[in-house]
Amino acid sequence: MCAFSGPAISASCKVRYRRSTLMTGGDYARLLEEETVRGIARLLSKTSYASILKDVNLEAVRRSELESHLSFAIFQEAESFRPYLSASSRKLLELWFESFDIVLFKLRFRSRFGGGMTGGFEEKEEGLDEAEILNLLSEYRLTLVDQKKLFAAQTPREFVEAVNNERLRQSLLEALLQNGEEERFPSGETFQKLSFAFGTILDQQYYNALFVAGGHLPGAEGSLVQRLIGTRVDLLNLYWIYRGRRFFCMSPEQALTLVTRVRYRLNFDFLSRVAFAPLESWPELLAQTPYAVVFGAKDSGELREIEMVRNLCRVLAQTASTLFMSGTMGFHHVVSYLNLKEFEVRDLIAVIEAVRYGFNREKIGSLLIQPLGGEASYGMEEV
Repeated sequence: MCAFSGPAISASCKVRYRRSTLMTGGDYARLLEEETVRGIARLLSKTSYASILKDVNLEAVRRSELESHLSFAIFQEAESFRPYLSASSRKLLELWFESFDIVLFKLRFRSRFGGGMTGGFEEKEEGLDEAEILNLLSEYRLTLVDQKKLFAAQTPREFVEAVNNERLRQSLLEALLQNGEEERFPSGETFQKLSFAFGTILDQQYYNALFVAGGHLPGAEGSLVQRLIGTRVDLLNLYWIYRGRRFFCMSPEQALTLVTRVRYRLNFDFLSRVAFAPLESWPELLAQTPYAVVFGAKDSGELREIEMVRNLCRVLAQTASTLFMSGTMGFHHVVSYLNLKEFEVRDLIAVIEAVRYGFNREKIGSLLIQPLGGEASYGMEEV
């Protein structure tokens, strides 16, 4: 007897087709030849992004506007799978959607206290105003945060009170009290501390919940979904320790407070050994794991962290790709595809910013998650 229902088979067939429409390395190479953001928008309007760009004026589109629409495409696609899912799969999808709430919370917090809704490149004339953001949000239902409270928040405490999850809200409130005051407009140092503390708590609780929910799926579906989420948890724990040690001058003990509660291949003893080891010895220490390639960059120049993030994403993309060859049908195909779509949008944004700001195209091409000229190979071993 078939172990999977009709809807599960339908979802797998739908997602396999969607995967065939993902951008290739050759597509990115073509986009990098464009001279303007508008040229990129015109090319993308002839791809699977046509529907998300149908109401956009391609001859006047701004960088931030195009990037925001592409980011929303991920959630539009995720929503289209909902009718095909079982109750347990829908619960996991709802949790997956919370990643968007978290990103919005961080952006809104930075916009209020750090300046700028768009992050990295702050050019006021290019940034989306709140009316534009709310217009994009009109098609989506936030669950982790209260949208009205979030956009009305003026103080750190009001941001905390916009979070619907009581346990998460309490953790954020404790961080607020530990990191100074509840002043109306935090100073630069207080803002940095709060932003870091809030981001850590939100990310930790999100991945803890996602990993546990993946384990509740039945049979092969559950083990395959946990493999993908667990690999991301392992890599993020390593990355967070690395960043804490290298860029925030944290002690090993402090860096270990950044890791998730859940574990996959890397237990707490191993993470402790990594945290206490000199950074230069990491490649040798991680050679015992499937993740050595992430920290394998030979140079120690300014691009090293960027290369590390690229390698991290490539390992995850390779893992997601291999799940399509599992021989079983189920929600793991949807999760795998959404991961690949997320990385595609990240690469597209990197290309858009390379063109908009005149970055070295060859260098940016080498940092894309999808290697240029490749179809679906990420140059990584299966983990």
